[in-house]
Formats: sequence, C-alpha cells, structure tokens
Amino acid sequence: MGHALVQHVSKHTCFGANQGSTLLDLVITHDTEDIVDLNILPPLVNSNHAVLSFTFRTMDMLYDHFTLRPNVWKANISAIQECAAKTDLFVDTNLSVEESWSVFKGKFSFVTSSSIPYLVPRRPNNSPPWITKTVRKLLRKRKKHWNMFISTGLEQYTSSYCKIKNACRALISKTRRSYEKQLVRDPRYSSKRLFSYIKRRTQRSDGIPSLMIQENPLILAENDIEKAEALSKYFSYVFSVGNEEQPTTHYDRGG
Repeated sequence: MGHALVQHVSKHTCFGANQGSTLLDLVITHDTEDIVDLNILPPLVNSNHAVLSFTFRTMDMLYDHFTLRPNVWKANISAIQECAAKTDLFVDTNLSVEESWSVFKGKFSFVTSSSIPYLVPRRPNNSPPWITKTVRKLLRKRKKHWNMFISTGLEQYTSSYCKIKNACRALISKTRRSYEKQLVRDPRYSSKRLFSYIKRRTQRSDGIPSLMIQENPLILAENDIEKAEALSKYFSYVFSVGNEEQPTTHYDRGG
C-alpha cells in the first residue's frame, strides 16, 4: 500500500475516572524506525491524557558535538615548567612563518596538553528557575509511581500517584510564588532575571500558517475553518484504503 502507516503507541494514554484506561493518543508515521525512545509521561495539570515523549528520526540526523576547552585556571604550572625544561623548543629560523608556527604549536601542545584539564560545556537547562532540588526530588518520586502504575495498572499505585501529583502541584505553585516575590521585592539587583521571567511567561504560538490547497494553488486557507477543512480533506485521503493519489497540502511560510 502506498499510504500504509504505522501506529507506535501500544499502552493506554487516557485515564478517565469513570471510563477506565483507554488508548486514545496516537503517534503515526510511515515506518517503524521513525520513532525511538517513546515514553508515556504523566498528564499535565488537570488533563486525563498522558504526555507522549519520543524522538523522531530522519534520514540525515545532525548531532551537536560539544567542543572541549582547556581550563587554563587549573593548569599544573610546575609540571608544565618541568616538561618544558626537558623539551627542545628550538624552531629553525629558516622556515617560513606557517611552518615555524606549526612546529612551535606542536611542541607547545606536547608540553601543556597533559597538564591542563579540559572543560565540558554544560547542556542548556530549560527548567524554570523555581524548580528547586526539593521539587525535583518529588518529581522523580512522582515519575516512579507513574511508571509503576503504567506497568502494573494496580489501584494502589493510582492513588499514590494522585497524592504525589497533588503534592507536586502545590509545591511548584508555592516555589513559583516565592520566586516571583523575590523578583518584585528588589528588581534593581535582579533585572536580568526579571526580564527573562517576563519573556518566559509571555511566549505565544502563532498557530498553523496558511495552507496551499491542491485544487487551486493560488488560493490559501487562511482562517481556522478553511484550515480545518483542508486538513480534514487531506487526512481523509491518507487514511482511506484504495486511494492511489495523495493530496498535497503545503505550508505558506510567507503568510
């Protein structure tokens, strides 16, 4: 089939109080190897739908490699001096500038490389500043009980998870209010943190951009109703068996 799709979620993702646990949230791609590291995480706030976390793999994946930097402030100066005294640092003056620099650079690296430690840059921390160590500890406990509930489905883990979830919500609200009061109390000495917090709280999404319809590429679906109709028609073709042609819906990045 030209439009065969793969559904990757196999466990329940919706946990209603009356209906029980059901599988409602799907991750659908064209290949089984498109999705890796699929995790079912606890619901957000008052939602009864689990959060799905996964990595989507493409044909050409780019990886960020951290560049190691020498930490000159913690260099062993005495060891460098001792190694330099035993090393011939002479550079032939008849060589060109590039050749002389290459020779000196190699000797300098030999003398210093074993006596200077390297710094590994830390990964960016995207967690809010009011998430303290106490909050993280409670969040890890909540995740542990959630995993037990997902794997076993026992009622005892459901009740314990709900209690810890409510405790997490109350503690996070308390630490956030405390952080906000600290920012407002003396903004002169924490203006950078204040503006960073304001920027974090005022982020917004522009939603789905204008869509180009296949029947008439000159007409764009711009309002919500037109976008919903275009996407509904597109997915009706994708999920219908026996269709030979797949419609094309393009994003208009300029809109």
